Amino acid sequence: MFFLKTLIIVSIAMLYQNALALRFELKPDQNVYGAIKATTYDNHDGLFEFSRKYDVAHDVLLAANPELREEKIPKNTVVMLPLKFILPAAPRKGIVINLAERRLYIFSKDGKYVDTFPVSIGKEEWDTPLGRHKIVEKRENPVWYVPKSLYDAQVAKGVDMPKYVLPGEDNPLGKFAMRLSITSYLIHGTNTPERVGRRQTAGCISLYPEDIKRLFAMSSIGTSVLIVNQPVKMAMQDGQLIVESHEPLEESWQLPSFKEPKSKDEKLLKVVYDRWKRSKNSSDQLLMKVIQQQAGIPRVVKTRV
Repeated sequence: MFFLKTLIIVSIAMLYQNALALRFELKPDQNVYGAIKATTYDNHDGLFEFSRKYDVAHDVLLAANPELREEKIPKNTVVMLPLKFILPAAPRKGIVINLAERRLYIFSKDGKYVDTFPVSIGKEEWDTPLGRHKIVEKRENPVWYVPKSLYDAQVAKGVDMPKYVLPGEDNPLGKFAMRLSITSYLIHGTNTPERVGRRQTAGCISLYPEDIKRLFAMSSIGTSVLIVNQPVKMAMQDGQLIVESHEPLEESWQLPSFKEPKSKDEKLLKVVYDRWKRSKNSSDQLLMKVIQQQAGIPRVVKTRV
C-alpha cells in the first residue's frame, strides 16, 4: 500500500513537472508564438485540474470553449487548448503581465527566449495595480502577513482572521514569493491552484506551484515587472492580420477606436491597423466581429466580407 501511495504521488508530481511553462525562441519580426492544440476533455479530475494539466488560464480556456461552462460536460468533448499567443504590446524585457489574458511573460536576459505562465489576478474591488514595478525581495517558504485591508474586511464579516500565516500547507503564498516595489503586492505561488487563471486574488499575482518554482529561479532582485491591461492584441504575420481578444475587466470598456485613438494602447493597435489597411480588401466589419467575439485565442481576420 505504501509503495502504491508513493507511486501515485510521484506520478502526479511528474504530470505537473511536464506541464511547465511554454518557452519560445524570439525572432525579431515575429509577435505570434505557439499553436492551438486540441485534446479530449477528461472529466475525471475536474475542470480546474484539467486547466492545470495543460498549464492554461482557466478563464481563457472557458472563453475558447464555451461548452465547458455547461453544468455537465459530455464525455469525450473536444477542447481547444489556448496555447498560442500574441505578445503584449510592450518592451521585450523582464516580466510583462497582461491582466486581461491572465498571463505572465518573462523574457530572458539575453533576449533570446520568452517563457509564459497563466496567472491569477485581483478580483473586483481588489485590482492588481498597472504600471512599471520591479522585484525588490525574494522569499522561499514565506510567511504571509495579511494585508490590513483584507484583514479588516474579513473581520468585519465576522471571520476569525489571523494577522499572519506561517509556511506550510495553509499558507496562501505557497512555497515562493517575490515582493514588488509597490510593496503591498507579490508574485507568488498558491495553496489553492484552482484559483489560477481567474480573478481571485486580493490584488497579487499567483501561479501554479510548479510554475512559480520555475519563475522564481528565472527572476532576480531588480527584475522589471510591467503590468498592462490589453484585452485586444493585434499583429501582422505572413501578410495576415491576427487578433487576440479577451473579455475586458471593466464593464465600461469600449471597442478600440482606430480612426481617433486616445489611449496609449489604442495608438499601438493603430500602428498594426494602418499596416493592415494598406493591404487589399481589408474589412473593418470583420475585424470588429473578431474583437467582439472575445474568443481568447489568436484568430486570422479575413480580408473580404
